[in-house]
Amino acid sequence: MDYQNFCHKIARKAGNIIRKNFSREMKRELKVDGTLLTATDQEVSKLVLQEVMSHFPRHGVLSEEGDTTQLNSEYLWLCDPVDGTLPFAHGVPTCAFSLGLVRDGVPVAGVIYDPFIDRLYYAEKGTGATLNGVRIHVSEDADVLYRPIGCVYWRTARFNLGTLDQKFTQQGGKILAVGSTAYMGMLVASGEFIANVWPGETPWDAAAMKIIVEEAGGKVTDLFGKDQRYDGKIRGILVTNGVTHAYMTELIRESIS
Repeated sequence: MDYQNFCHKIARKAGNIIRKNFSREMKRELKVDGTLLTATDQEVSKLVLQEVMSHFPRHGVLSEEGDTTQLNSEYLWLCDPVDGTLPFAHGVPTCAFSLGLVRDGVPVAGVIYDPFIDRLYYAEKGTGATLNGVRIHVSEDADVLYRPIGCVYWRTARFNLGTLDQKFTQQGGKILAVGSTAYMGMLVASGEFIANVWPGETPWDAAAMKIIVEEAGGKVTDLFGKDQRYDGKIRGILVTNGVTHAYMTELIRESIS
């Protein structure tokens, strides 16, 4: 199966939709869980469902916006059409299209695309990770003074990260929260961030990050340093350059309440 060609094409199609619909007067509504929904989320989600059904009819699809099929398939595509709907819907261009393919719960391919700066991250099991076709590698920095971590958390998240930001900044570290965990995860893969922490439980936020960062030399686990499946609810996600993983795991353990 030519997953690379498929992922590249669908990411760019999704990116075209995201750029076309980006405007100050964007219509938005609240979902039941209190998060924002735009027509762009729905349009991209339907695109992914149609493309997967056309190219891989035996594969399943699980999308944040409810477009699903064959969820018990060996292969499952997990899609976050616009990861970072909050900044996107309010005129801030820091969002990403994220699509991961898992086989029996294990990510085997993934793409994350930033349509505003045209940064396309792709990885496939055993082949390394690329940014616009060029191989990338995570940072080797162990000192938190040199590079930031990404962190997004919210009041109703499954895991309350509590004092993580305070503990990290007290040690001289810097936190950047841009509203899209996929966006910050791709920056770990290319060496700009040393870690990214996300306390949610939805797998479509994490599947593509898992394969891309690990193929770039990093490490991805649940918040507690354990492996997990990515075809059902997850226990948050800790994405690091590998060097800082034990440090971040301990910091999270001390911070969660």
